[in-house]
Amino acid sequence: MYKLLIVDDEDLEREGLASLIPWSDYQIQVVGTAWNGIEGLEKIQALRPDIVITDIKMPVMNGIELVRRTREVCPEVRFIVLSGYGEYEYTSQAMELGVRHYLLKPCDEKKLLQILDKVTAEIRGDRLKHDEQSQKAKQMRSLKLRAGEQLFRNVLIGKETVEGDYLRVLEEDGWTEKPVFLLAMRAERRIDYLEQFALTNIFAELLGTGSIALTTAIERDVLYLVDAALLTEIRPVTEKVQKEYERFMPVSFHPMISGAGQVTEVLDMYRTILGMYREEGQIRHDDVKAVREAAGQEELLFELRLLGLRLKLAGYSLQQQKEYGSGLLLLLFGEESQEGQRDILALEDEKLWLERMVYWVNRCRKRRPVTDKEQKRMETLIQAIYQNLGEQELSLQWLAREILFMNEDYVSRLFSGFMNQKYSAYVAEKRIRMAERILQDNPDVRIIELAEELGYPMDGQYFSRTFKKITGKTPSEYRDEP
Repeated sequence: MYKLLIVDDEDLEREGLASLIPWSDYQIQVVGTAWNGIEGLEKIQALRPDIVITDIKMPVMNGIELVRRTREVCPEVRFIVLSGYGEYEYTSQAMELGVRHYLLKPCDEKKLLQILDKVTAEIRGDRLKHDEQSQKAKQMRSLKLRAGEQLFRNVLIGKETVEGDYLRVLEEDGWTEKPVFLLAMRAERRIDYLEQFALTNIFAELLGTGSIALTTAIERDVLYLVDAALLTEIRPVTEKVQKEYERFMPVSFHPMISGAGQVTEVLDMYRTILGMYREEGQIRHDDVKAVREAAGQEELLFELRLLGLRLKLAGYSLQQQKEYGSGLLLLLFGEESQEGQRDILALEDEKLWLERMVYWVNRCRKRRPVTDKEQKRMETLIQAIYQNLGEQELSLQWLAREILFMNEDYVSRLFSGFMNQKYSAYVAEKRIRMAERILQDNPDVRIIELAEELGYPMDGQYFSRTFKKITGKTPSEYRDEP
């Protein structure tokens, strides 16, 4: 339905147009009439008609001035101008103002309806074009939002630098000159994109449009880069968000807030927040001590592989394992380990956790690289053993073929020469010593699950026999021992 306003100082013309034509048959609704330009302008602003039929010569304010003033406040309104003979000067002025439709008075109903048909077709075309442009703009905003989320995530996990596209995106929206802070909302479980979207909408509504520069999610954390002007009021806002969110979805969040800084300092802010979570999660002193006191490469591999196994059996996700490892480096080596912390947090494969942790501990310790060929091969072999300790088919033959690419007999002699024991005995002993430590630390661990993680068959019988052979007790007896 199209809204129509009729403006004419002649009562007969005005009321005749309003009442004689069956406007609803043409999807048109007459929303009002006015007797001069001033009244017409007031009604245009109040009623927002799609079409205005106006006389060109009226007292107080004529039709030309009405068109001019309307263009300033409601440029989308379409005009049909009524003029008498000899009023060509007015008509030309109307044309200059963009009016393309006019009729000579008295109006011919047929010609008026023909013009109205053209006008409504133009309006439909404009609306369709506007809808298409709005849809494209919406799509572009959505694409920009998703691209910004991915870019922000990549910066935080170390896959992008702050000097690249991240800085350019923030520069476009004027954020590079503003101080910001980082807000993390850690969920009790990993949330999906729809849940993240709902959380972000609540924040945007409470904080105000334009208050959040970027947002993303990493594992259980939803992260926001926020205008530092809101830092003092963010804590009560997070409480309101939590209450509002729980009305729709039963998920609890644990907020953490960094200090203020520039957008280029976001990595430091992120590490600060992870440090806060780690402190609350209490990285164990025993883990720090065990890694610090590990005397050599083989002992370091044992302690870190044991730590990774303990975290996994405790239900830690990959992100939590990465955070724990990063926090461990921070506690062991302080700011010197920043690059290592970023590297660990950027891991996307759980199997690489041990390798990278060993590398960064050695690098922070400034351990000299091994130069002797056989010793280097032996260290490669030992590391491969620990990385694959959970595999049932961890044979020397497989390691020789797949890791060292060397003859099995040579690798067997190499191992025996360095370790003074057979390969099979060594692997069995290390597996059982790890099992002992796990049972000491967590007596409630399921023995079948522990056996499987250490490379034994799922039934647990072979594991129990080997455990008793080495320790003198079954796993159950060992666990239940006071």
